This record gives sequence, C-alpha cells and structure tokens, in this order.
Amino acid sequence: MATLEGLSTQACLIAKALMEDHGLTQVFLDVFDQNDMEAKFISGELDLLLTSRLPASRKGLPSKIIGHQKLEKIKTKSHYQVQSSFEYIQSKKATKKKSQKNLITNSLAIRRYWLSQYGGHGLIPGPIEKQELKGSLPVMLVGQEHLHQGIVHFLFSTSFKYDQTTDTLNHDLKNSITSNS
Repeated sequence: MATLEGLSTQACLIAKALMEDHGLTQVFLDVFDQNDMEAKFISGELDLLLTSRLPASRKGLPSKIIGHQKLEKIKTKSHYQVQSSFEYIQSKKATKKKSQKNLITNSLAIRRYWLSQYGGHGLIPGPIEKQELKGSLPVMLVGQEHLHQGIVHFLFSTSFKYDQTTDTLNHDLKNSITSNS
C-alpha cells in the first residue's frame, strides 16, 4: 500500500483495519510523491494506493472516493517557493523570478516546517472532509486488478468514515457504498 504524506494518518487507519478486521498479518505501507507512486503502481510494484487522482491510463480499476481534501495556500511576504517534487515538475514558472528561491522536497513535514519558520509560498493539504467542497480534491483508494477479491470486497464495499476528533476510521460492513470503478 502506498500513500501521499498528507494522507498518511488515513493510510495507517486503513492498514490497521486490514489487519484487525480483515485478518491480514502484514501490510507494507510506503509514502511517495504522486509521480513516483503512480509509476510504481503502473509498473505493478504497488497493489493499493491512497491518492487524490487515478493513475494515468488506469481507469476501470477498483476505486472508491473516501473523502475530499483542499490544498491550503500559504502565502507570506517571503521570497521562497516551497513545493513538492510533483508540484515543481507541474509548475511552468518555477524558475521565472530571479529573486525567488525554490525549496523542493517530497516531505510534507519539511514543507510545513519551512513555511511556518521561514515563510514563503506553498500548498499544504488540509483535513479530509466527508463532503466535496469547492476546490477540493477527491481522496480515493485505488487497487490493482489482481488484488485479492476478499480485500477488494472489504475495502471497496465498506463505508469508511474518518473522525478527526478521535483520529479513528470507522467502517460499517453492512452499509456498502457505490464504487467509482
């Protein structure tokens, strides 16, 4: 299983549910940048993703939206541009301003620290919300075609609800929701 760092708490809760409620004895959980995670998933190195978009050309795979997340813009008077590797690659103006200095890191913890201590411009993922808000991105589980059918049924037929106040992932196997596959 792989996740973006901003979704790591929810990924831990899903891994725990797989072990405690589905009977798995081990779950490998890794944190990647969007591009690296998608490349590893497409090459078959990863079986399950917690992400904000479907990997390119992988439509039709088992998937389910479990919430929505906004990227919060942090903008101070500092001249630093703080980006993930994915954001840097996607950015057309990453090096346009000579006075602008760029910090590129795949660590969300480092980006949060830098922006809070030194300021700058950057995007930080906000909390996962149940309902879609304007400008929010979906948070979804995406599985490989060869994923064990018991795991597919457990993950993609179960309604997961993240409770921020208790930091728990609640699920109800009786109430299934529609898969987005």
